[in-house]
Amino acid sequence: MTAQAVTTAAAAYSISIGAGGCANAVSFLNTGNVTLGGATYTGGVTSIGAGTNTLSGVLATGGGAGQNISLDDLTIELGG
Repeated sequence: MTAQAVTTAAAAYSISIGAGGCANAVSFLNTGNVTLGGATYTGGVTSIGAGTNTLSGVLATGGGAGQNISLDDLTIELGG
């Protein structure tokens, strides 16, 4: 998936994104799990909901001020 923006809702569902990324900051608001493959979230990425966050590749941002990666309850898969 490659997008300019990603919008999520605060509800009980899981998200899995293989590769690609997003030009703007992304906040995953869902309360299920979030699985991210190799991707670049230029504006930063946040997922601190109730579920487990799984990283299965290289996750990057634009590197500028405020372009952070915030993942709570993180699991790193083999090869990630």
